[in-house]
Amino acid sequence: MEDFGNSFEEDSQDLLVLDTKEITAPHGAADAVFRAHKVGQVPFDNFVRERLVERTKPTETSSKSSVNMLQNLRQKGKQHMQTLKNDVDLLSALRRVPEPGWETGNL
Repeated sequence: MEDFGNSFEEDSQDLLVLDTKEITAPHGAADAVFRAHKVGQVPFDNFVRERLVERTKPTETSSKSSVNMLQNLRQKGKQHMQTLKNDVDLLSALRRVPEPGWETGNL
């Protein structure tokens, strides 16, 4: 097998399998990956500029729906804890009830 050096420093437009160094897809697939990178670069640059450089927008946003979701989770957690406490109380009560025949040793 021919040594290609560091695969991560390749400038080729081909997509290669890292261990075999074989081309995995036609040139159209590589173009689609590079195009996706370019399309995503613009929103990323805008995010960095607005939130980190210019600080015109907050870095964290909490929408009303996420607050409602957290409240719902908290309520479900409380309900779950109450169910568990009820189960523990029930099991404790069952342990205190003697089984029939315990006096005579006929368990």
